[in-house]
Amino acid sequence: LLFTDLPTSKLTVTPDNPVFTGETVNLMCGIETYTNWTWRNYQIDGWRDWTPEWRYEWYKGSRYSVILNTSEHYTVNRDTLTIRGANESDQDQYWCRGQRDGRPNSSQSSSAIYLSVKERPKPVVRVQPDGRVFRGETVTLICDIQETGDWQYNWYKNQDYSRGQDQIYYSRGQDQNYKITYVDWSHAGVYSCRGTQTKAPQYSQISDGVSLTVSDLPTSTLTVTPYRSVFTGERVNLKCVINSDHSDWRYEWNNEYSVLWTYGRYTVNRNTLSIDEAVESDEGQYTCKGHIDGRSVSSQSSSVYLYVKGLKPKPELTSDPAGAALTGNTVTLTCRMDPSTGYWDFYWYKHTLNPETEKRGRNPYRLKIDSVSDGGHYWCRAGRGKPVYYTNYSDALWVNVTVSPKAVLMVRPDERVFRGETVTLRCDIKWEGDTEWTYRWEIEGTNNKYNNTLNQISTQELNISSVDHFHSGNYTCTGLMNTQISQRSDAVTLTVSDEAQAAVRVSPQPWLTEGKSVTLICEVSDSFTGWTFSWFRDHDHLSDSSRGAGGSYTLSPAALQHTGVYTCRAERGRPAYYTRHSSTQPLWVTAGPEPDREETDPTGPDRQVYSTANCY
Repeated sequence: LLFTDLPTSKLTVTPDNPVFTGETVNLMCGIETYTNWTWRNYQIDGWRDWTPEWRYEWYKGSRYSVILNTSEHYTVNRDTLTIRGANESDQDQYWCRGQRDGRPNSSQSSSAIYLSVKERPKPVVRVQPDGRVFRGETVTLICDIQETGDWQYNWYKNQDYSRGQDQIYYSRGQDQNYKITYVDWSHAGVYSCRGTQTKAPQYSQISDGVSLTVSDLPTSTLTVTPYRSVFTGERVNLKCVINSDHSDWRYEWNNEYSVLWTYGRYTVNRNTLSIDEAVESDEGQYTCKGHIDGRSVSSQSSSVYLYVKGLKPKPELTSDPAGAALTGNTVTLTCRMDPSTGYWDFYWYKHTLNPETEKRGRNPYRLKIDSVSDGGHYWCRAGRGKPVYYTNYSDALWVNVTVSPKAVLMVRPDERVFRGETVTLRCDIKWEGDTEWTYRWEIEGTNNKYNNTLNQISTQELNISSVDHFHSGNYTCTGLMNTQISQRSDAVTLTVSDEAQAAVRVSPQPWLTEGKSVTLICEVSDSFTGWTFSWFRDHDHLSDSSRGAGGSYTLSPAALQHTGVYTCRAERGRPAYYTRHSSTQPLWVTAGPEPDREETDPTGPDRQVYSTANCY
């Protein structure tokens, strides 16, 4: 009697362990056969030999657990178990065993195989030297997959996976490095990669895209401080600025003869070349450019020509005004340097009893003249750089200061005028020089239109041909001589009233006997200046009436023919302005002794007819 072990089963996995999520996995169960065992079965046509086929049982997790059968996720096809779209829940131990009719009726259970399911690896793309490169450089893109295996690398450019576009290979191969030997504009874009296992259709995820930016070689700008034209003894700084986002530039300096480095009067500090105490032999062409260590790239070079002059400059000092300066004004001192020598700071000096004082300030320098003591000798010089390089001093300039005269404002015919009159305001300045003045007129008030009109008048006299109420106000004037201005005049108040009215009165009384004297007086209310007067009797102008400024008309001795009704009118100015006629004033001259007051009262009933007849 011969005893033999049950046949063994062997479980294999395709693809190799581990597998990635989403892949299809095949587990195959192989059972050794017994070729020396045959079975005889009698059929109608006689005896036949046959070998019963195996039936396969699949187990997961434990050889005693539920047998796996065909489902949406699993497919059992005889000796093969297929897992579609593997996921992490499929990670476990698997067994298989064969069953059949006849002897032996089962195989031994296979050894357990542990199926490891991992997330698909996601590559990382790195760019060397970095994501921003310059035309002509060599660039290497590296697809780094943190998973062992025999990978093939697929490269993609400018793919939009979110829209489901077909993935187009940009390049593929065994090397994880993709090299571009001479990068140009066409190479700019977004690159990504994916790995494929060569033994089975296993794929990694698609990497995130990495941008490759291609730029022109950067330009460099070379600047010179203090200026490209300097003088012997000055310190010169040349600065090289490269227009690039990169900060790790190494700078190369050259002149017409050689490469420059720190030596003697020359100091190179990265992007700055300094020349101490320049000499005339330093004049010439200087260039700079930048290099990035480890890369075959340099910036475009830039150059500048440095001029070095041997003679120390001397500024010219001028003043405005050039003549006398008036107190209360400003004198502008200008320290002039040749514009071709560049930019300077300016230093100002005044000779006083104290030691010379230096004041750094703007050019031109505005000197406020508060008193005569602000006059005197002034001079200047220019300087620049650190340490400061000074020019020679300018020649001294004498600033002559005179007390500013005060303008005097006069008005004709009067400060109180009436609508329609002609008014003249005159601004006088007492000045011994022969310089002509211009004038500035101002009024306090809110009539902007009239203010604007005044601002345009620069004559000595301000004429108002037909004055109106809006001309009322406080007037002042000042004189201007070039850039100098006089003291402002005291204000004159111009008051404009409605039409003027003359008023008449008689002294001593309106009734008298012939041979006596009587005076009629004509006045203008609230105005006493510049008037002349005319007299009328019974509407007729009296040719012998006084036209002087007195305003009185005297009859001495009075005669009977002087009896009548009198009026007056005033006038002044050129052209003449006339007041309204006064009210009437009756005058009675009688013969003989003067009657008693009670009998000759001009206001009595016996006089009313006469007065009424002569009134108008």
